[in-house]
Order: sequence, then structure tokens, then C-alpha cells
Amino acid sequence: MFLQFVSTPNQEKPKKFPLTLTLPPDYRGEGTRPSLMPQFTYDPPISPAAGLIQTLRMHEGEIPVGTATWQSATASDDGVIQILDFNIAAPLCRQGNGGRLMAALVTQTLAYHRSRRIPARRLWILLRQKRHVIARAFFASQGFTHIATVKDLLRDEDGLIYIRTFD
Repeated sequence: MFLQFVSTPNQEKPKKFPLTLTLPPDYRGEGTRPSLMPQFTYDPPISPAAGLIQTLRMHEGEIPVGTATWQSATASDDGVIQILDFNIAAPLCRQGNGGRLMAALVTQTLAYHRSRRIPARRLWILLRQKRHVIARAFFASQGFTHIATVKDLLRDEDGLIYIRTFD
């Protein structure tokens, strides 16, 4: 995106700033792009098989926005899902994309539980205490609660377990 500066005619006194900024009609702020409706791909699609591991990919047109991977334990009928990975591309953070990806993930996990005729009970994720400060705030905003700390689980930092309940 480029900005075009146009000189304004000034026949009287010269002004301090004699330039007027002209923006293209689709310009919505520095560093932004026209927002497209996000599309999702699910690999594999939901099936009632036990032990499903699914990856969601969110993209806007040809631009990859984020991915999330979750799993259900193989021999489990307790309605618990673990989020293995949740990632939004750095330049696209803080634009609502994380919330959209989380909504799609929750929709998929609920559909999975419906297909197995099991009530969804819990969704959980392990976060790093030091490196995932922003992620901790994000997951808290999505209804997750910090329930446990695993001391010295990771190199030089603790692991934090965040959980969201559905019942």
C-alpha cells in the first residue's frame, strides 16, 4: 500500500503544512489489508472414531492465518479434549483471528462429541509460564481458567494447565 501526497493550492499565506494526504478508497489503516471472510480446512474431517487428532487451518483467500491441532484420547469416553497446538501468524495477531480460530475449534470438538454421543466436558491446554504470557491472556479471555502449575516441567520454566468447561 502506498500513500500519495498531493500539494494543495495556496494563493494566500503559505501554511505550515501545505500538503493534503489522499488515501485510496479501500485504505483502512497502516499495516492492514482488506478483510476477507476466513475459510477453514479440517484435516481429517470429523468422524466418530475414538482417538481423533484434527488440525484446523484458517486462511483468508491465499493468506494462511493460523492453525490449531486438538486430540481426543484413544480409549476415552469422558468428553475431554486436549489442544496440542494453537498458532496465529505473527503479522495477523490482535485482529480477532485467534477468537475466530478458537470458535471453529470449539465447534469442531462439540461436533465430534455429538457424533460419538458423548457430552463435551473439558477442553485443556498446557502453556509455558514465561514465554506464553500473551497466550495466557488470550486463553483466559476465551473462558479458560488456570487450574494447575507443573513445576520445572520445561527447561527453566513451569508448565501451566488451562481448562475450559462445558458442563
